[in-house]
Formats: sequence, structure tokens, C-alpha cells
Amino acid sequence: MLYWENQMVTFIINCLLITGYALLYTWTRDAKFTSERNRRWRGVYQISLTVIFLALFHFASELRILQEHSPHGFGWTYISFQVGVLIYALYFSKSKRLFWTLAVTLLIWYWWLPGVPNWLPPYVASLLLMYGLQQLGDVLIKRWYLYYSACAIFTIPFYWANFESLEGIDVGWPWEIVTTIIIFMILWQIQYRMLQQRIRQALLLREASTDTLTKLNNFRVFNEDLGTAYEHFHQTESMYALYTFDIDHFKRINDQYGHPMGNTVLERVAVRFNGLMQEAPGTPKTYRTGGEEFCCILFDVDPKSEHAEQVANHLREELSELQFSTRQGERFSITVSVGEALIQDYDQNYMDIYKRADQRLYHSKNAGRNTVTVRGN
Repeated sequence: MLYWENQMVTFIINCLLITGYALLYTWTRDAKFTSERNRRWRGVYQISLTVIFLALFHFASELRILQEHSPHGFGWTYISFQVGVLIYALYFSKSKRLFWTLAVTLLIWYWWLPGVPNWLPPYVASLLLMYGLQQLGDVLIKRWYLYYSACAIFTIPFYWANFESLEGIDVGWPWEIVTTIIIFMILWQIQYRMLQQRIRQALLLREASTDTLTKLNNFRVFNEDLGTAYEHFHQTESMYALYTFDIDHFKRINDQYGHPMGNTVLERVAVRFNGLMQEAPGTPKTYRTGGEEFCCILFDVDPKSEHAEQVANHLREELSELQFSTRQGERFSITVSVGEALIQDYDQNYMDIYKRADQRLYHSKNAGRNTVTVRGN
């Protein structure tokens, strides 16, 4: 009776340990380190953590074997936890350094394992299964039956080698299988919950950064990107331009055709605007910055003003060709007024370029609308 009580207590303690490993490993992967050194060493932290826990379970097994003067039972108590550590690390990382570190670690373990002279085949099998688990982990974790099947297959070489080394399994296969399944369940719950949390966070981030109606980036992202571009310019002198426009007399559209029709106009303008800027010379990022106003930061641009005028006029002309129809059969089109500015050395802060572009936009509107004002005009 005391034997099984020891087994149960050891199993529970080890379950807590492997849970701690999984949570700590996940934290090192997802933590937003402020230190560049910590960000650079993130992978090293994960590898070190994995090897430390593998060694911890291994030496705990050896000490229990020495203490009990028998390899049976306690030699099997820790093998499933070692396999669990490997599975968790491989599912969550595609790092080549992690793979080869674990490959060397397993080489030492298989070579050291007493009573297994023909250790090379199970070692090679473990390497192949490790590679498959690492490459397909993102797919397997989403389906419980694929996950458990992959875990079961992954354990086979380890259990075969351990069975040969310990000349049997006194603890019994039912105990070993049930406890192994429990370990896989614990790890799957952690992995699955973490995956769902990351999906929810990504969705919330996308919702927080995207304009609901047009699906373009919103003003918050525009403000952040403009600040980042300004800092990058002063570090690398990489030029960027800002185009801004709004739809002329948009209030009339809402008043005459209704807000649903106004929303349709905004949606179609956003799609066409985004497509047009992808054709512009440079790297574009488009935004709806409020109401009927849209912006585009065009990175890596040619500073020649004639290029800016070509882009702005092309945008104006193409958007004016959009045709809209109401439910009553009325047809109408729109015009836009465009302003543009280029980053300058004398800019005092990141919003100066936006202020210039906005001033030129209003110059276009005051000049009769359906026109463009760019640098050099």
C-alpha cells in the first residue's frame, strides 16, 4: 500500500512541476521584454528551461531508483514527464536550435541508457518524430484526436527503450498508460487554452486597429505608424510621403441618399483607394482617419514632386470614376480633394508632415474641390 501511495504522491508533485514548466515556457515565449538582450536571448531561455526540466526529471528518477534499490516502477514514474516536456517544447517552437539541442540531449540519453545496446533505431525514430511534431504542431493541437494520436506515437521509442533497459514494467502498463494520458491531457489543456487566448488577443488587436466599416487601419494605428516613420527617418533617412483626401460634399450624400448609402460610398472608396495605393511607387499603408477622410503613408518614396502629383491625380481621377446606384435607381458619382506632403529635415515632430498635408488638402477644397495640392505647387 505504501508503494502505491508513494507512486500517487510522486505523480501529483510531478504534474505540478510539468504544469509549472509549461506555463513558464509559454511566458518566456510571449513575454514582451523591454530589454533588447532579453529579446535576443528568448530562444536560449526556452532551450535552457527545457533541458533543465529534462535533467530534473532524469536525476529525480535516478535518485529514486538508488533510494529504493530497484529500478522498477520508479524508473517508469518519470519517463512520461520527460516525454511531456519534449512534446510541449516541440509543439510551441519551430526553432532549429531547440531541435538540435534536444537531438544532442536525446543522443546522450539513449547512449547512456543501460541494457539497450541497440539504441540507434529508437533514437533515429525519436528524431523523425520530433521533426514531424515540430513541423505539424500548429495543425495537431487544433484537433484533440490528432494531438493524442501524435503524442501516443511519439512515446513508443522512449517506452520501448525504457522497457528494454529496466527489463520490464513492474508498475504495470495500465498505470503507465493512464498516467501518461493524464499528462497529455494537462499539456493539451494548457496548449489549447493558450492558443485560444492568442487567437482572442489577435482578434481584439485587429478590432482595436481596424476601422469597422472600411476595414482600413484606424486613426490610432495611423498615429503610431506616423511616429514610428518619423523616428525611422531620423535613424536611416528613409523618405516617406503622406497623402490625405476627403470626399467632396459628403454630407450632401448622406442628406440626399441616406446614411446607409453614405456607408456604401465609404466602403467602396476604401477598397478602391487601397488598391490604387498598392500600385504607387513605394510601400503603402492606408487608413481611414475619420469621417470621410482617408490617408496613406507611402514609404521609400522618390522625393521628386512630379511623382507625387502623378500619384495624387491618378487617385483623384480613378475615384471620380466610381459609380453608385440607390435602390430607387438614382445614379451618382463622387469627387475628392487631395493633399500631399513629404517628410523634411526641419520637421520638429512627427505630426508636422500631417499638418502640411492637411493644409494642402484644404487648399484643394478652397480652390474649388476635385483637385490636388502637392509639394512644389
